[in-house]
Amino acid sequence: MPTDPEKQIFEDVRRLLAPLKRYKVERILGNGAMGSVVLVRHSELGLRALKLINANYLKSDTLRRRFLKEAHMMARLRGRHLV
Repeated sequence: MPTDPEKQIFEDVRRLLAPLKRYKVERILGNGAMGSVVLVRHSELGLRALKLINANYLKSDTLRRRFLKEAHMMARLRGRHLV
């Protein structure tokens, strides 16, 4: 059963993605100080893991660059066990 903070994150992410209409938030995969990872279902691409950085960290150029570097590396990964 999700904890109250997880419910809040779930609702926040659902509201954030609602205008895009192609994403349905399935569940929270994990969260921590830097942000959250959620399982989403894209209407055409199927299941995807989506990592969201905490807005407080966007103020730091170093952390924003680190997040983008990680995103670029993850985008290159391929495998049947990856979402």
